[in-house]
Amino acid sequence: MSHDYCRRLQTCNAVFERERQEKLSKIQPPPIKNDGPPIQDLVIGDVYTRKAIGLERYGTYLQAHNGRDMLRDAYEEALDLCIYLRGALYERDNA
Repeated sequence: MSHDYCRRLQTCNAVFERERQEKLSKIQPPPIKNDGPPIQDLVIGDVYTRKAIGLERYGTYLQAHNGRDMLRDAYEEALDLCIYLRGALYERDNA
């Protein structure tokens, strides 16, 4: 690794650690009951939607032993999720 890359990585890590400490110091209140739908029900609906999209797109449902490495696919999807979540947090906190 180049010296410049290492320096930039150290700067990013320092910024991340400072932001992490600031967020941890803010205690969240308990959830407040409201008239919104349970999030679990929304997720269940999303799963059925994704199932239908998969069938339409690939002509089959997602099944075990389908020739793909599900663990790798899931890991790559989780990495994408982390990037989107971090971006959303940055946008929210640095508007």
